[in-house]
Amino acid sequence: MSEGPLSALLIGTATQRIEKDRSGLDDIPQVAENLTALHRVLTSPAGLFPQGSVEMILNPDKPQDVYDAVDRRPKRGTLLCYYSGHGIAADYRLCLALPNSIDRPLLQRATSLPVSALLEQLAVGSRKVILILDCCYAGLAFQEQYAAQVHMITAVGKSYKAKFNNGDIHTVFTGALLSALREGIADGTRHVTLESIFRYARQVLLSAKDPELTPHQRSYDDSAGFRVAPNPAFEETLTPGGLLARRKLALEAGFTGDVRWAAELAAALAVDAARSPSIDPQGRFHCGVLAAAFRGQAGDPQEAVRLLEQLLAGNLAEMRPRDVQGAYASLATWRAATTTMNSG
Repeated sequence: MSEGPLSALLIGTATQRIEKDRSGLDDIPQVAENLTALHRVLTSPAGLFPQGSVEMILNPDKPQDVYDAVDRRPKRGTLLCYYSGHGIAADYRLCLALPNSIDRPLLQRATSLPVSALLEQLAVGSRKVILILDCCYAGLAFQEQYAAQVHMITAVGKSYKAKFNNGDIHTVFTGALLSALREGIADGTRHVTLESIFRYARQVLLSAKDPELTPHQRSYDDSAGFRVAPNPAFEETLTPGGLLARRKLALEAGFTGDVRWAAELAAALAVDAARSPSIDPQGRFHCGVLAAAFRGQAGDPQEAVRLLEQLLAGNLAEMRPRDVQGAYASLATWRAATTTMNSG
């Protein structure tokens, strides 16, 4: 994304001031905790956002309060804007709830913050914009005119409600984001990026096996590589424990259906295992077989064959016979897949 200052605006509506029987909306106390925790992570001493660059606005009274806050952010560089609260579907257009919002026909847009207006305000100047929406019907935001040049991550699609998890301190989606930022992602990289945070959160939510808990992302140019924070899991990236955690992450990515990310994770794991002095030959062999398997599953059986042939051409004296047999069986599978692909 563009060079220049980094800044963030964290917006949340935790309290609904109008009785539920009139507004149709509950309080969401977790929203306040979401904002506080994100502010703390982004501005931590090891973080990338300078002190004073992150503004938090909780329970804004009216849309103008949000517009004024956006206007206080630099007009160049990169602006990360986050919203947590109720999302309201007003005639198939997303509106963000404010404390006095009423989720009733004819009153929805008039009492809330239309995301179309927020996006228009965010687009002012030459800054690059990241918008993260943790609310119901968040996917409706993708259809707005000013969303085309924004990197956007939404907690759910256009037809689903977000989960607020009354028993937990954070909402479900933001809890997954915070886990990635606080604990790190065992992918071997020095920083967590928008792409890695999205994929990690998606994997966590897909593991819950709830079809409504499916976040979505749309990037703009190279925005997916934007560095959000240092990766707390990076320091142990080449230790046995770190490599084991990375292997687990790759397997979980594969199990939840993101085989392309699993292939990327496993390929990087195999390279690092090969250069780590703390990993024995058998461990390196396992990592290589895993990388080949996911490469084949991701649609490149020829590369899977090449990787396995390279592995099996090496010194196999220290390998367990069953592991070698398994590698040969995998090789036969991907050779057959290559033959089918070529004949087709």
